[in-house]
Amino acid sequence: MKIIGTIADITEIKKAEEQLKFSNKILAKATQLKDEFLANMSHELRTPLNSILGMVETLQNQVYGPLNGKQVQSLEIVENSGRHLLSLINDILDLSKIEAGRMDLDLNPTSVSALVNHSLTFVQQFAIQKQINLSSEIIPNLPDVLVDKRRLCQVLINLLNNAIKFTPEGGKVVVQADLIKEQGKENSQSPPQLSFTVFDTGIGIEADRLNNIFEPFVQIDSALNRRYDGTGLGLSLVKKIVELHGGSVTVTSKLNEGSRFTITIPCVFQDKDGRATGGNWWRLLITAVRLR
Repeated sequence: MKIIGTIADITEIKKAEEQLKFSNKILAKATQLKDEFLANMSHELRTPLNSILGMVETLQNQVYGPLNGKQVQSLEIVENSGRHLLSLINDILDLSKIEAGRMDLDLNPTSVSALVNHSLTFVQQFAIQKQINLSSEIIPNLPDVLVDKRRLCQVLINLLNNAIKFTPEGGKVVVQADLIKEQGKENSQSPPQLSFTVFDTGIGIEADRLNNIFEPFVQIDSALNRRYDGTGLGLSLVKKIVELHGGSVTVTSKLNEGSRFTITIPCVFQDKDGRATGGNWWRLLITAVRLR
């Protein structure tokens, strides 16, 4: 009987493992510091911004006396700039929360038509200013669904804002709500999915940019940055919020013809006893609990 042994020097492997552990600790600490910084900064920036916007509203209500046309116009500029900055702060904080796994889903029975109409009120003035034909198409008698209304409104507002922003004057933007069967299961007994589609007659997106437009800080078209403001956070938040609901988002687009964004989420209903029913409801609720 022969005994064969081998000896290997694993010193370098152990050193590499220790270095990797050390690097992971540094990375975790840096991530924690980043999250704390963003949370603190958002609070520090929001407080004075809210004060500014509050004073603007007071002046617009002419509490201290009547305003002339130039003053009204100047206050509108201050208000719009302040709300834009507040929106950017909220987007950055929301993205940080999602990446850290700390965003809560507040699931409640929600009317789909009310959800769509509420979202439209936030972008109607923008559409009027650009002379965009803004409309909705909602199939009748849609049941209430269990979703986070505020977050889904955020999704629709982001998509609608983008559609209006990148659509020339006189164009069209439409939001649709429907129940659809999961692709490949059209003839099965599986429950339907809730679908929202926002399409426009805008400038479209180049094919080679479609794969990365949902990444943070990616602009739809870098060549248009000087014409169209934005941080590139909106679509990233859309994707992440939809995925938190157990859904997905897709996009199709043709240059100079327009774009179509479609989100689908599990159709979770409540029965008469208040119990959740429908597709993947248990998975969605478990996800929500884990996020708390």
